[in-house]
Amino acid sequence: MGTAGAVTLAGCGVLSSDQTESDDSGITLGVAIPEDGRWANEGQLLQAGYLLATQHLNSGVGPMVADGEYEPPFGELGGGLLGETVELAVANTTSTAEGAQQAVGELAEKDATAIIGGGSPAEGVGLQTAAAEEELVYMSGFTPTNQLGGSECSRFGFNGVYNSRLAVDALGTVMPEFLPETERTFAQVYPESNFGEELLSTVQNRLSETTRFRENRDFATQVGAGGYTDTLEDVLSTQVSLIVLNFTGLNGAIALRDLAELAEERGREDIYAIVPVMSRELLRNAGDALSINGNRVLGTVPWTPEFEDPFSSRFIDSWADADVASELDAPEVPSALSYLAYVQLYQYAGAVERAGSTNPDDVIAELEGQEFSISPGTTTMRACDHQAIQPVPVVEGLPDIRQSPGEYTSLVETASVAYDCDSGPASNCEL
Repeated sequence: MGTAGAVTLAGCGVLSSDQTESDDSGITLGVAIPEDGRWANEGQLLQAGYLLATQHLNSGVGPMVADGEYEPPFGELGGGLLGETVELAVANTTSTAEGAQQAVGELAEKDATAIIGGGSPAEGVGLQTAAAEEELVYMSGFTPTNQLGGSECSRFGFNGVYNSRLAVDALGTVMPEFLPETERTFAQVYPESNFGEELLSTVQNRLSETTRFRENRDFATQVGAGGYTDTLEDVLSTQVSLIVLNFTGLNGAIALRDLAELAEERGREDIYAIVPVMSRELLRNAGDALSINGNRVLGTVPWTPEFEDPFSSRFIDSWADADVASELDAPEVPSALSYLAYVQLYQYAGAVERAGSTNPDDVIAELEGQEFSISPGTTTMRACDHQAIQPVPVVEGLPDIRQSPGEYTSLVETASVAYDCDSGPASNCEL
């Protein structure tokens, strides 16, 4: 693992965990992202969002600045934080929970005032646990697990992205109209990992409670298997047409491509696929498998550039004007993960300014119960479980001919879903 480093980002330069340059001034935010391993591409997209947010925060431009009738959602910011320049220190999580915990320790040694990041659910749990031990506020990256606002919740941690419960509930609002009336059973394929099994049980429980759909069978696979043809052949032999693929990242893309190939070989035009949690890496690599014999794959994303609210429009315009994408080899169209990272850093910065301090107790008090309105809709950071409750964008894959770099889906619905503080994952949370 590289050593965490900090640099001043007045010019928005690219960072890596190997850098150690710092002028020992300003406010340091600790960025914990996967620079290698399974989630390295997700880490790159998150890093791009953090870099752009830091550039805007230090220079006072972009969506953080009022313009005419536009009012920034977390207050107008610029010129750094509390009058000081903001620096980013970066540590490599190595795409593992263990690496994430070690990264927090490295960042604490660099005097980070908070931890932001995480490119997977396992990393998020590791980061939140370690940040609490260091008594540092943790703002999650792409960590859509029930655990962060449930059994592993923490007074110091805030999950700004929907979890698997909210994703499945959002899909449940769309599925009855999206799928033929004759479809009533489904099969699940899942990797034997904590998040794979979390998705498995969430889909089983929530779809049976809220929709007409009932599970037929589930099929387990090894984590990181190179292909899923054998398992999917077993699935198709059951004659089930609706298949839920509980994979994320590149594994999800491989599973979709294997399923599309088998469906074509067997002439199965009745195959429908759902991937509950989608990311840019999955979508980009799935390609033409986002439509299986003309049936578009259904899933959820944290954000889509199709949104046209004032904040999203300014974010997209700022992305085009900045050099972050070219320096990081990031796509010209900003990803949901870059947007998520930008919002999380900005949300923390706004809380610090309102608190007038980076003291965790003061910042936590400002974050708890905060409500703001940007895409995908009005969001509340709940005080009871530190889980963001917001509408969830449900999307369908585009046919290959309609895809372009960074644009792989079409928005179906922004579903308003929630659960009470004494139910769902929150019932297991004790802050």
